[in-house]
Amino acid sequence: MSKKIKLINVFSIAILLFTSCTIGGQKYVEPNKPDKDSESAYFPSEIVMRTFTVRYPDAKNIFWHRNGDYSVADFSVYGTPKNTWFNQKGEWLLTKSSLPVREIPNKVTNAFSNNSTFAGMGINETSLLERNNCERVYIINASKENRNINIYYSQHGDLVRMVNNTLGNGDKPLIIPDQIKVFLPKLFANFLIVDLWFDSLGYKVYVMDNGVFKVAALDNNYSWISTFVNLTESTVPPIVLNSFISSKYGKYHVNDFKYMENINEISYLFYFNTENKRKVATLNSSGSFKSVLSYDLLSNINE
Repeated sequence: MSKKIKLINVFSIAILLFTSCTIGGQKYVEPNKPDKDSESAYFPSEIVMRTFTVRYPDAKNIFWHRNGDYSVADFSVYGTPKNTWFNQKGEWLLTKSSLPVREIPNKVTNAFSNNSTFAGMGINETSLLERNNCERVYIINASKENRNINIYYSQHGDLVRMVNNTLGNGDKPLIIPDQIKVFLPKLFANFLIVDLWFDSLGYKVYVMDNGVFKVAALDNNYSWISTFVNLTESTVPPIVLNSFISSKYGKYHVNDFKYMENINEISYLFYFNTENKRKVATLNSSGSFKSVLSYDLLSNINE
């Protein structure tokens, strides 16, 4: 298979799929420990417990356990359930906190409410995910009939990804390969990682770059494939926007606009709904249609 054909195939699939702690001078107080007679009793190292106490001095109902090389604590602060992870050096890596819907940013709840994909889904719970040196992420757990999913959003309301809410899909610290750490500064000027996902096609790195949500697709060898950027209607070049509006698809409401750049060209993606299908139209920078594909956003949930 030629390199060009391979890139086109990867591009087509990508369209469908895209949709820290310093210990101060505070007095150390040892957190609660599980019963020493309990088979599940786990006691983290002193440095981990010290770091935890400094970070969460008001923690109650603390239960420690181990997950791989991480020390994990389930606890509450003023009645709010939390889950936090530390490495064995005592460095804080992740905290997930339950939040009432009213504390979720309006941009996030509006993005959920306005996305027709989630029509009829009820919100079961919401939470905040904070990770070391990363942008915060808000999670909406929603369900309808036999489907239950966690929907991840940036604090600005950008849809990051969706995950089936099944056993084993809990949130864990991000492990960023060194190759990606070296590459990202070459691609983005001023960024923070939002999320990272790996599948058979390679890596998807979600970032906020100067306040703009972007997604970089890399292959399994960490080579850059493409970058997606969310657009608004007003930022789509007029020649491209007018071409779509004057086409037979112009009568449909566009849910999302995206800019996509790969090694060959720049493209603009229009996500819209027809009477019974979700579609994405891809146009080049001169406004010519490259493809119009049907897709099901919910079929691309990360397992």
